[in-house]
Amino acid sequence: MYLLARVLSQQRKRKDAEALLRESIRILEEAGLGESPACLQRMMFHSMELMNLKQLDEAENLRRKILHIMELSKGWDSLGTTAAAVQLSVTLVALGKLRESEELLQRCLAVRKKILSEDHIQVASILVHLARLSLLRIISDIKVNNDLCRSHLVRGKRLVNDAIRIAEKILNPSREDQKKPKNAFGIELERIAATGIL
Repeated sequence: MYLLARVLSQQRKRKDAEALLRESIRILEEAGLGESPACLQRMMFHSMELMNLKQLDEAENLRRKILHIMELSKGWDSLGTTAAAVQLSVTLVALGKLRESEELLQRCLAVRKKILSEDHIQVASILVHLARLSLLRIISDIKVNNDLCRSHLVRGKRLVNDAIRIAEKILNPSREDQKKPKNAFGIELERIAATGIL
C-alpha cells in the first residue's frame, strides 16, 4: 500500500495517495506497530502529502504525533527527533504560529550544535530557517512596532551571515579540514547543501 501511495503521489494523484497512506498507517497501528520505523516512515510521508493538499491542521497534528513518538523512543538529543521537530516547525510557520516554530527551531539548533559541531551544514540549515522566521516576524510586526522589527532584522542578518560562513567553510575548506579523513560521498552531499544555502 505504501509503495502504491508513493507511485500515486508521483503521478499527482495526491488524494488517492493520502487515502492509501491513512489506511496503511491504520493497519500498522491496529497491529501494535504504531511506533515502528515502518509506521513512522509512512506517517512522515503522509504528513508531506497533507501539506501538499493544504490540510495544514491535520499535518500539524500528525507531525506532533511523530515528534512525540520520536521523543519517547530516542529522546531530544537525537538527529531524528530534531528532523521531526524541523518538519513540525515548517508546518507551524505555514499556520502562522511563528513564536512556537521559533522555540522549536532554537531547541533543534542547540541539540544539533551539541551532537554535531558549530560549523556543521545541518546547523547552517537551522540558521537559515531561523533567519527566514525573523523575516516573517518583521512582516507580521511591521505595523505594530518598528523597534521590534529592527531587532528581528538585525537578528536575521546575523543568522544569515553565520549560515553563509559555515557554507563557505564547507565549500572552501582550510588545509587542516582537508587533512581530516572524510567520506567522499558525504563531502559531496555537504557541498551540495552548502551551495543550496548560498
